[in-house]
Amino acid sequence: MSYKYSITGDTCSISGSNLDYNWILNERDVILKTLFSKFVLSEKLNDLVDSPDYLVYEFENKKIYFKIEKEDENG
Repeated sequence: MSYKYSITGDTCSISGSNLDYNWILNERDVILKTLFSKFVLSEKLNDLVDSPDYLVYEFENKKIYFKIEKEDENG
């Protein structure tokens, strides 16, 4: 099974895929630390989130969205 991910903000959009879910979480952290060095997890928008599959971060009063989805194996 593979997963696709995206990180979207006002000034950039990054996406990719990988077979390893944990690799994507590590890659997310590297991307956020590189592009948005002082990002913070938006507590108000993530109160009801039980997993890291969809999270909202904030950087300089702007939103950054992170999302992971299972890729459709049938194309």
